[in-house]
Amino acid sequence: EADERQKAKEVKPAKKVLENYTKREAAVKSDLKGLLGPVRKDDEPSSEETKSPEAKIVRITRDMIDAGKRVVSIADTSGQSIQDTIVMTSDLSLLESKMKANAMKPKAYKDDAENNVVEEEEKQETRSVFGVIKGFISNVHHCTILVKCKLISGTIEMSHCSNVRLVIEKDSTVATLQVDLCQDIQVEYQDAPSGKNPQYGPRVYWGEDKEDRIFHAGVKNMKVQVKRDGFVETERVCDYMKDGAKKIGNASEEEFQFVTSVVEEELVTEAIIRDGATTGENVRAMTQRELDAEEENRKQAAKVAVGMAENMIKFKEKDGAGASKVTKNNAATAAAPAP
Repeated sequence: EADERQKAKEVKPAKKVLENYTKREAAVKSDLKGLLGPVRKDDEPSSEETKSPEAKIVRITRDMIDAGKRVVSIADTSGQSIQDTIVMTSDLSLLESKMKANAMKPKAYKDDAENNVVEEEEKQETRSVFGVIKGFISNVHHCTILVKCKLISGTIEMSHCSNVRLVIEKDSTVATLQVDLCQDIQVEYQDAPSGKNPQYGPRVYWGEDKEDRIFHAGVKNMKVQVKRDGFVETERVCDYMKDGAKKIGNASEEEFQFVTSVVEEELVTEAIIRDGATTGENVRAMTQRELDAEEENRKQAAKVAVGMAENMIKFKEKDGAGASKVTKNNAATAAAPAP
């Protein structure tokens, strides 16, 4: 009983942090439910049996977003077929958010979300940021979702969906996609930019930077395609069981994390060996290939550092006549036979 009380005491602060994060998220999230109609029950006819003669198209624009909300959540809806479409229009790129000019400067408050410090109001310069902050797609079925708008964070999270085609178009940067517990998904990057696309200079496409990645767990039959000018450059089908998901400890196979990215111009699916931390040097989730490459880079850097140190630190000694003695570094050269 004492142990249970201690556990409850330890969980309480974490629960408070989670609740505060949930409140913050709700304050900026606009929930768009049932856009194509309600989710069909299991005993209802299949999409082919109920397909309407004309495809339904729903366009999400600024007037559908509640004031002050910049996170878009598409949830709890089902089309009749993949032809039914939800469009996150380019109009959403004009959503304006005001933020402090120094808002990116990290604060030193502990646990941030549970911070109750009341700051003094100061007159500070503000700047405008345009676009949707982040996108969520949850419990959506039998439809196509076109993403045409700017996403400030470059992130979309997708879960509990089936028979959905997600198309990222050329004006939308979605560097990171998280897909969990979905099946029969098609993801298309159609001339989509990389997350590291420069403001000026040549365009960098999705997959050309190592940070352009799709994380997924518990996903069945997900086809990923990278397209340029309408042609498929590379594609891959991901399936958590075929890709080798394993049960580890209390985590089931469906919780086993994979990442799909472009490696040497080909889409590759790899297991996540080291989960990313929220802060610190291990913030980036890593695969075995990346860990091996990182270790090799460390070894090479160490060799270079040692070589530089040996060349920089030399002791010059004088003999009784004032002439320089042969040092350790040049002794080997002096002793070497002439060619």
